Amino acid sequence: MSGLFDKRADGASRREARSQKEHLARRKSRIISISVVSVVALVFICALFINSNIIRRTMPAITIGGIAFSAAEFDYFYNAAYFEYHERITEQFSQMPELAASMLPAPRWEKPFPTQVYNHDTGETWADFFVEWAIRSMSELVGLYNASIASGFVLEGEQRLRYENEIEGLLREADMYSAMQPHNYPTPASYLQALYGNSINEATLRKVMEFVFTAISYSEHVRDSISYSGEDLEAYYLENRDDLDIFKYRTFFVPAESVFRGEHETEEDFIEAQETVLTEARELAMLVAASISTEEDFIESAAIHGDDFSDDPDSSLREMQGEWLDSDLTSWLLDRSRSYGDVGTVDVAAGTHVLFFINRDDNDYQTTSMRQILIIRESVYPEDYPEGEDDPDFIAAVEYYETEARERAETVFELFLLGGATEEHLIELMEEHSDDSTDGGFYDGMAKFHYFGHGESFLAMRVVSEIEDWLFEPWREFGDFELVNTEAFGYHLLYFMGHGERFRDIISGDRMRTRDYALWKDELPEPDVSKHWVFSLTQQ
Repeated sequence: MSGLFDKRADGASRREARSQKEHLARRKSRIISISVVSVVALVFICALFINSNIIRRTMPAITIGGIAFSAAEFDYFYNAAYFEYHERITEQFSQMPELAASMLPAPRWEKPFPTQVYNHDTGETWADFFVEWAIRSMSELVGLYNASIASGFVLEGEQRLRYENEIEGLLREADMYSAMQPHNYPTPASYLQALYGNSINEATLRKVMEFVFTAISYSEHVRDSISYSGEDLEAYYLENRDDLDIFKYRTFFVPAESVFRGEHETEEDFIEAQETVLTEARELAMLVAASISTEEDFIESAAIHGDDFSDDPDSSLREMQGEWLDSDLTSWLLDRSRSYGDVGTVDVAAGTHVLFFINRDDNDYQTTSMRQILIIRESVYPEDYPEGEDDPDFIAAVEYYETEARERAETVFELFLLGGATEEHLIELMEEHSDDSTDGGFYDGMAKFHYFGHGESFLAMRVVSEIEDWLFEPWREFGDFELVNTEAFGYHLLYFMGHGERFRDIISGDRMRTRDYALWKDELPEPDVSKHWVFSLTQQ
């Protein structure tokens, strides 16, 4: 009996064990399934998180000089690098669009930059190129920004207003394009993203641009704070006057005839033929130069013998600072004994230059300032008429618009005189009568040469000759006024506002300030650069 009992007990135990084993297997399977689903879900969530704008805008992608930049912030500089390069190439080669196109990548919507090779020797892609450009730009700004923080500089006043105006201008631009091209920019934010990256938003834009404006404003503050004594300015100018003086002269080129190697049996014959045509060109140029007594003679000779002469009599006229002179001509032009009317020739490899010296301006005069009311004369173009300049309708239209402008100008001038001919009355008349969009019709820093400063767009501005002649009369003084007719624009009611800084001091100060600012900038510490894993999420 016990044996029977034992067998039954063993069977029950085996059934129970099997049941438990199956239960455990099902439970394990369920756990594995749940775990796999959880892992997949976690990976999916992580992928969404990594590719979301949250991480792109918040986590550091690159640290430069102790300042962390998110992927969205780096995208701003990356896109800015592309736009800067594109603009530089298209402007530099504006007359050669095919060459410009060959130096630019294909649009990224056609082919992503990482797939376009920039340097076939190194394998560098256009994405690599713009990444490095962006990092260089950011490193320079970080150096300036850190220096501004160390000095206690704060973006405020006019500089803060400039920053706010830039932001508001971008936002208005985004609104405008979104309204005009909703198929391209469904929202204003999409326009900003097209410019600066898919993760950009207004908050990120404001943060990045405040950083940029602070760095740039501080650099301008440092540069503008550098000052010099009058003695220093004069000493610098005299030491560098060959580069800084303004040279005015006329020139045309007498080319030697072309000689081709294939037309001659030996090298000696080829060289002899070259020397022959060069001698002929030089002899002709010297003969022509000997026949020139006046500037009018030179213009006529240039029209006959110059290879680069156009219908414009001033096509032979040159006016530039010494540092920009043709190196072949500097020896003749820099001769201190040179005076108006000197005529000479300069031989070069391909022919001979004929020159007529007009003057060398040492820039030793004061700049001027003025206000104006402008009455624009309506433009008429001869190409719009069947017979051009000889067309009776063209002549009649020119006379009509000249009369209309003159009568308007004379009316304004009479009103100005009746009001006392004061600056205040001139300003009152501007709103109703002036075609000049300049604030208050005010022009400052007027010189006899258009000088583009090294640190600003320009430091001195030149006007048309009719106004320039009036402004720089030696007896001109504050309150002088006159109605002046210019060929280019129309009638100008001019009011003289006085004299400013000496022009040669402006040039010297700009050059010295540029030199010393560069030295200061070179002494800024080179910021360390470190990339983080989030950098792989930047737009490239």
